[in-house]
Amino acid sequence: MIDHTTMDVFFAYETRGENPILAILANTFLSMEICHQKKREMLRCCDYLLFVWLVTHLYASNHMGYFLNPLRSFHHIPLKKQEAMEWNKDLSKLEVEHFQWVCLWYHSHDRIFSCGYFPNVSLIGPRGCIAYTSTIALRQLKWTQVMPNVEELRGLIFQYASGDSHGQQVKVRMAWGNVRKKEGKELVKPRVATSQEYKE
Repeated sequence: MIDHTTMDVFFAYETRGENPILAILANTFLSMEICHQKKREMLRCCDYLLFVWLVTHLYASNHMGYFLNPLRSFHHIPLKKQEAMEWNKDLSKLEVEHFQWVCLWYHSHDRIFSCGYFPNVSLIGPRGCIAYTSTIALRQLKWTQVMPNVEELRGLIFQYASGDSHGQQVKVRMAWGNVRKKEGKELVKPRVATSQEYKE
């Protein structure tokens, strides 16, 4: 089976040099949101993404001296071959302290927080558009995690197949012409912590 929509994304990368990351993120988040709305639906399309997340967060941190960017050198991370039962056994032993909130290999100094008049970042994908709220990931980016405000959590979400999506697509594309970033000095001193409001 060939997914023509996915082919379009990689064709755009190959021929026009467009970055496929936004499209992949948008498609992933949109798939998760649709499954969440339908409830009890299985999300099989993100198995590989989950595997990469598990390996980089659970196994790569032991080799940070060798792999400064585990995502780029993912295929070099030493990992024994395991059957489903062995994975189940290993993962069932994990406690909260085994998981790291912070992405250790991330060293960017500024982040995109919003686009245009949207209070968050609208990701355009091959099947639709979904909003991403950067403030919910501050802890992973080595900053103090605060509670996002209600406006930030409200986001644009639509699929191209539904209603008047063309007009919304135009608004989102125009919004990307006015990207608002926050630099390190605006976010105060890096400190991996959580605010009291976030904990509550």
